[in-house]
Amino acid sequence: MIYTSRAAQLTVLIAQLEKRTTIISFFRVLFAGLSVFFFYKFLNSASSVFLGSAVVGISVFVYLVIKYYKYQEDLDQKRSEREINQQELDFINQRIFPLSPGTEYLSEAHPYTFDLDIFGQNSLFHYLNRTHTFPGEKALAGSLLQASDVVIERQNAVKELAQKLDFRQEFAGKARRFKDSKKEFEEINQWIGDTDYPEVDKIFCFIVPLIFLGILTAFSLGLLPLRWLILSIVVNLFLTGRFLKSIQKELAETKRVGEVFNYYSGLISRIEREEFKDPLLLKYRLELSQAGVELKKVGSLFQSLYGIRFGLGALMLNSTIQYHVHVLRNLIQWKKVHASSVPKWIESMGEMEALMSLGNFAYQHPEFAYPELTDHVEIHYSDMGHPLIPDTKRVNNSISLTQKNFMILTGSNMSGKSTFLRSIGVNHVLAGAGAPVCAKSASVSILPLYVSMRQSDSLISGESYFFAEVKRLRTIMDALEQGPTLILLDEILRGTNSDDKQSGTMGVIRKVINGKALGGIATHDLEVCSMVEQYPGQLENYNFEVEIKDDQLLFDYTLRKGICQNKSATFLMKKMEII
Repeated sequence: MIYTSRAAQLTVLIAQLEKRTTIISFFRVLFAGLSVFFFYKFLNSASSVFLGSAVVGISVFVYLVIKYYKYQEDLDQKRSEREINQQELDFINQRIFPLSPGTEYLSEAHPYTFDLDIFGQNSLFHYLNRTHTFPGEKALAGSLLQASDVVIERQNAVKELAQKLDFRQEFAGKARRFKDSKKEFEEINQWIGDTDYPEVDKIFCFIVPLIFLGILTAFSLGLLPLRWLILSIVVNLFLTGRFLKSIQKELAETKRVGEVFNYYSGLISRIEREEFKDPLLLKYRLELSQAGVELKKVGSLFQSLYGIRFGLGALMLNSTIQYHVHVLRNLIQWKKVHASSVPKWIESMGEMEALMSLGNFAYQHPEFAYPELTDHVEIHYSDMGHPLIPDTKRVNNSISLTQKNFMILTGSNMSGKSTFLRSIGVNHVLAGAGAPVCAKSASVSILPLYVSMRQSDSLISGESYFFAEVKRLRTIMDALEQGPTLILLDEILRGTNSDDKQSGTMGVIRKVINGKALGGIATHDLEVCSMVEQYPGQLENYNFEVEIKDDQLLFDYTLRKGICQNKSATFLMKKMEII
């Protein structure tokens, strides 16, 4: 209901601002006309009254222009915030994910992202993403690609940001009004890395314009002939021309860098103005101290440099005071002093925005728990489910994983085995990012996560499904040698015959439990379940059962101990008259 209420309030504010801008527009035109009229009357009468009236009219006109753009800025911001609230309503009511799905971060070679649907359409990233800048999106993706080293610190930051709805929406409202991209990000890094600075002669760029001003004054007083004035203009243009190549180089390699710097400066300034209590948020704000001012300054320098493309105005400025040479010199000086800080500023801003996305997730799911971190190699979830399944459809289960009970999970198709394994994996990824997890309570050890659930053929590399799966299993075994690991396997070795598959599956399980892994494997081969008798205290059978009642298949998606008893495939094929 908060989003509905805020959208309604913003609609009222927008209507008020639209009315004010309309009124100001009218008076702006009126005073512009009056100023012209009074100045015309002054020219005809030389009356100081008309001159004073013209000056007052111009002053009021300038004030109204400033006021108009202020109201227009507020209007654009409120419209943007209203759209954000409407997007959240669409997200809650219709499951319309508002922003990028992060498909570009998807990699089949990654230990878990492809198998767990971390990126792509309707993925975890798609669900979480509320970032509007490329650095923010990159930081959010990074938090899901690898567990953080400061999970507790991130949890506390997310908790505080979850309560700062006004701040999150105001930041997002600013951010969504200008879209940067990876291209601009790379242009910034290229510009920062270019240390080929042209040498700007201070004497010539300052002394020659001063000489021009002196000659202009003398010419106005009739003390010097016109040729001296023309000569000084030519000298200024010649000296500007020496740096034309350097100026064009700056502009050619930084098409939108100035705009992006101005964009980032507004966002960073908003972060700088916010009051925080959490140490991690205070750390980021400290790292951004003065960054907003400095980025605005360099953004303005870029905008001034772009002005050299405007012929007549640029010609007048450079023929008199070498204006763009001074801009280039100031840009170089700024770069020498601040370029090394820019990547850190942008990274800190991105991390803040990524944490805001997790704060939004926490705000919308107050029933989710922040997991406690344990030094023991174990994972405990109470009433755990998959966060992307709606509350009305989700069935939660509790599970404790240690090095003494690696799961062998059985159950018919559609009974919930794969979803359960993915729930463990996705919640582990959330825990590693510092976000709350879909559980009533949780205690976890942040372990490396490896998953084999969805391998595929590769026509490009010529790899078969089976070979891709074997490569993944090799990667998992290598990871086990580095220390305790959370491993989730779903019906492995499907690309070979049943005997080969059974012996291979058993061999993998032996290697996994000898490597002290946590996790589980889903299988349809009930013979594999007999391994529990050979390895008591290391393996444990779990299942998802299906009930056949009144000629219907009933799934309750409830995790049970033991081996699955009912078989649904034959029943289902007979029911559908396949066999």
